[in-house]
Amino acid sequence: MSMERFKRLLDAYGADARRWPEADWTRAQSLLSASPQARTEWSRAAALDSLLDHHPAKVDDGAVERCFDRIVAEVDRRQQVSVQAPAPFMTRLASSTAPRASLFAVVAVLGFLFGLSGWGEPVSPAAADTLSITYGGDFGL
Repeated sequence: MSMERFKRLLDAYGADARRWPEADWTRAQSLLSASPQARTEWSRAAALDSLLDHHPAKVDDGAVERCFDRIVAEVDRRQQVSVQAPAPFMTRLASSTAPRASLFAVVAVLGFLFGLSGWGEPVSPAAADTLSITYGGDFGL
């Protein structure tokens, strides 16, 4: 077991061997017997465990409830703010009738210009034969 892994396990489980996973505890014992640094780290963890065991945290149930209520209120407030936030410009624009009317006008103008361009004229038989030979399709109408 590496010293880094040993320290992480000490941070997670403390110096009480009963809290450690059995396989990790077996490897930790080997490291403890061979390494003075591991024994020093173990002593520090044991001192911290002792301190925490003798000075339990005093928690007021009312304080926990008040904290929870503040968290719930803040979440509710943020949800309301996000719902009430004004829509971005493009969203408001897309939901109005102006874009629909503009699109209709653009399509109408393009259709008019297409009609004037002559692109809709029937293909002459000579052009149809040329296109058919070149591209391998039936272009005659």
